[in-house]
Amino acid sequence: MGTKETVLKYYNRIMRKEGWQQLVSDDIEYMSPAFNANTKTAYIEAAAGFFKMVKELNVKELVTEGDKAFALVHYDLVSPKGKTGICDVAELFSVKDGKIASMAIFYDTAAFSALTASFKE
Repeated sequence: MGTKETVLKYYNRIMRKEGWQQLVSDDIEYMSPAFNANTKTAYIEAAAGFFKMVKELNVKELVTEGDKAFALVHYDLVSPKGKTGICDVAELFSVKDGKIASMAIFYDTAAFSALTASFKE
């Protein structure tokens, strides 16, 4: 499975809320404004909380070259209490042997903090 197929499958499985974990390498290198990880377990624990809030996602742009990919993703989110919001994220991937080997994400941290604070109200 190539880079584009791996990344699209990952997003598809996030939407289905199952199986995305199988596309993550055991020694993933993950970086975000809020959290860094270098194991699959740590990444899954961090990502699972966000993915529970994902009502829908739309990959606005996906560019691949070799084992690298860039995606601009629009997430529609919903809190456990039913409050909704949006989050746009730039996501950089490297893929090896059909699994995500590294990932770095970038988003507006102030807007995301305000959104998650509103979800707790």
